[in-house]
Amino acid sequence: MTSDELYLAISELINNNSKELEYRMDTMEERLSNRMDNLDAKIDGVEARLDAKIDAVEENLNAKIDAVETTLNARIDAVEANLHAEINAVESNLHTEIIRVEKTLGDQIRNINLCLENVIEPRLQNIETCYVTTFERYKVNNEKFERMQLDIDVLKSVVRKHDEILCTSLA
Repeated sequence: MTSDELYLAISELINNNSKELEYRMDTMEERLSNRMDNLDAKIDGVEARLDAKIDAVEENLNAKIDAVETTLNARIDAVEANLHAEINAVESNLHTEIIRVEKTLGDQIRNINLCLENVIEPRLQNIETCYVTTFERYKVNNEKFERMQLDIDVLKSVVRKHDEILCTSLA
């Protein structure tokens, strides 16, 4: 066999193998394509199931959140009602206490006014009368005292002069 023949034989062999390889590759490509389609379908199915499960979990969580919110709102309303009731009770007690204190203060003020009118005013008038009469007496006596003081001063000067006269006449 010559080199050309050998070359030709190898070329044919490669050509035949190449067609067989091409056929095999096409077959494999087709199987891969089918598998890919199957995988895509499975992935779509898994995705759909996951979406359904996520939606179910989301609905469940929303329901639980709504239930908790409802419970909390009810508890808040109850606490609010209790607080309003307690505030109203305290307001009522304060109002009652204020009325009692106002009445007590009113009674005490009335008693103080009566005491001022019936006890203290008459005593003050009595004290005033005593002081006024005492003042009048002192005023009158003060004038007498001033005149007596003048008389005493005059007497002293006369006694001194007479004493000097007597002392000089005896000497």
